[in-house]
Amino acid sequence: MNDLAVAGARPVALTTAFILEAGLPLAELRAIVESMVRTARAAGVRLVAGDTKVVEQGAGDGVYITTAGYGLVPEDVSLGGARLRPGDQLLVSGDIGRHEAAILLARGQISLRAAIDSDCGLLAATAAAVLAAGGEQVRAMRDCTRGGLATVLCEWAEAAGVRLEVEQAAVPVQPAVGAVCELLGLDPLYLACEGRLAVAVGLEAAEAVLAALRAQEPSAAWIGEVAEVDASGRPRVIGRTGVGGRRVLERLTGGQMPRIC
Repeated sequence: MNDLAVAGARPVALTTAFILEAGLPLAELRAIVESMVRTARAAGVRLVAGDTKVVEQGAGDGVYITTAGYGLVPEDVSLGGARLRPGDQLLVSGDIGRHEAAILLARGQISLRAAIDSDCGLLAATAAAVLAAGGEQVRAMRDCTRGGLATVLCEWAEAAGVRLEVEQAAVPVQPAVGAVCELLGLDPLYLACEGRLAVAVGLEAAEAVLAALRAQEPSAAWIGEVAEVDASGRPRVIGRTGVGGRRVLERLTGGQMPRIC
C-alpha cells in the first residue's frame, strides 16, 4: 500500500500469496491474517484474491508472504526522480531506521537490548497530505525501504542528473537507533524503514509541505537540497557532516543485515 501511495495513487485493492512451511502453527498463521485484515480495513483497502503454497518442513522459514496492489492515480499527478531540479528541497517524513533496528534486535542474534519500536505504518494519509500541500511542486516521493534513505536519494540523483546536498545532522534519528548503529558499525542512512517517505519539493512549497508532514509526525524534517552537478559532471549525493566534512553517499549494494523487505 505504501508503494502505491508514494506513486501518488489511492490504494484500492491487494492480492496476496502465502508460501507456508509444513508444520507452521495455525495460531501463528491466524494472527498474521487477522493483522492483515485489520490493517486493510484501516487503510480502506480490500484483499480481493489470494493463494497458498505449502513447502516441506525446513524449506520455508515459517512463512513468506507476497502482495500485489492496485491503486488509482489522479490524471494531474506525475511523480518521479527524473523530475528533480536544482533548488528543490529534500524532506523526510520522520525519524529513520527504526524498522531495521527493531528487527535486528528482535532476531536475538546479538546481545543488545533497546526499547526500539518499528516505524512500520501506512503512508497513504501522509502522501495525500504532501500532495495537498505541495500540488505540482511535489517532484517525487519514495518510501525508504531496502537501502534506506541514502539509496533513495542516490536513485533520484541518477535519474535527474543532479547533485543532492544532504545535511546529515538534520536527518532525524532516535538516540536508541543511533546507539545501536554506533555499537554495530551501521549507518542509519542505510537502515530500512517501513513507514517513512522522502519528498523532493520545489522551494516555494517546501515550507507548506514540511508543515503538513509535521502535522502527521513531529519528527519530520528538512534534510537538504538539489543542486547542479559539480565539475566532474557526475550525479551524486553529498553528505555534509556536523563537523564540516563531506562524503559521497553511494547506493547500498550489499546489505547491512539479512534482507527484511
